[in-house]
Amino acid sequence: MEIVLKGAEYLEKWADQKQKETVKAMHDAIRITANQIRIEMRDGLKQGGLNLAPTIRSKMNPKQSRNPLGKLAVGILYKYDKVSMKATIGFHGDTARTAWTSAYATFHKDGGVIHYTDAFKTFLHKKGIHIKNKTMSAMVPARDILGQYFRKYQTIAIQRLKDNFVRKLRGERI
Repeated sequence: MEIVLKGAEYLEKWADQKQKETVKAMHDAIRITANQIRIEMRDGLKQGGLNLAPTIRSKMNPKQSRNPLGKLAVGILYKYDKVSMKATIGFHGDTARTAWTSAYATFHKDGGVIHYTDAFKTFLHKKGIHIKNKTMSAMVPARDILGQYFRKYQTIAIQRLKDNFVRKLRGERI
């Protein structure tokens, strides 16, 4: 009877250790997968992979014909909540450097009205965008900057999460 009880204690310790390893592997797999997708989304935005950029670019001065949404790429971050084991990827304006990207993305996602002051018209004129003097405002249609990427990576993320979890359980470095 004593041998069986010692075996049960050992089995319980082993099960606890395996459960801790499994939970750690899941945490790591979620963080790694979120970071991989964040990097791909950031790179896609830098390269102008969205269909939003050509319409904006056509209004710009040819000398400045670059990807107008490329500077937003710095704001794509991921947050990980360890308690709920949930990662969110998007524009998280936690720092002064990324706060403007969050505000800009929110404005474009919801749409809105841009009011043109004389100073703003002058600024845009120097950037190669010319606004008529009688124009006082412009309506910006709602367009989700990252919506295309979320739809694209939804199934990819699940498969990557499974693969990364299995690799972490094996002890691989990813």
